[in-house]
Amino acid sequence: MATKIIDDVPKGKPKTSGLGVFLKPLNS
Repeated sequence: MATKIIDDVPKGKPKTSGLGVFLKPLNS
């Protein structure tokens, strides 16, 4: 599932950025 969200992130942005956005709400 996590990989799917990362794939949805535009190619212009680094995968780490997408992962951070995905983990941010979880940490909050």
